[in-house]
Amino acid sequence: MRHSLPPCLAAAFLLLASGGPPRFSRAEDGKQAPDRVAKSLEGLLKSTGLDYTLHKDPGGDVFKVPIEVEGETTMVYARERTLGRSKAGELKVIYMFATVARLPEGFRPPLQMLKRLAEINEDALVGNLSMGKDALSYNDSFFLRTADDEDLVMHLLFIHAGRQKCRKEMLPFLME
Repeated sequence: MRHSLPPCLAAAFLLLASGGPPRFSRAEDGKQAPDRVAKSLEGLLKSTGLDYTLHKDPGGDVFKVPIEVEGETTMVYARERTLGRSKAGELKVIYMFATVARLPEGFRPPLQMLKRLAEINEDALVGNLSMGKDALSYNDSFFLRTADDEDLVMHLLFIHAGRQKCRKEMLPFLME
């Protein structure tokens, strides 16, 4: 089965490829690029200029980042998570998710829905769709140590596009 890029993701790639906003620093004309090693998720968010709000949570700070593409807005929740330690220090990832849909109380997913969820995850190049007891979520994570502002923006766009695609695929099952 052949899959195409969702229109909002295709538009995001075209926008970035065209040199349009958002703008990021790059090494040009032999100049040295600035140090692109991220110190924190909040530092990356600040460097992108994106709007966000910080919420204190017992599990660590949670950043709410609204992403709007073509008039559609996705609220992405992001936080730092520690995987362990290496010689260089803590191994941290940025974990992000967006709610695809809330599940009705007592919802029992039909077999076809579970099959489609598995197919979506099999085809996903970035991120995954998960089903908890209360909601469907689109999730993604990447290493903080090597991340820069462009990586963060791209992953936020992946979350937005993944959420949009999964809503189209999963909402009909919730309406049955």
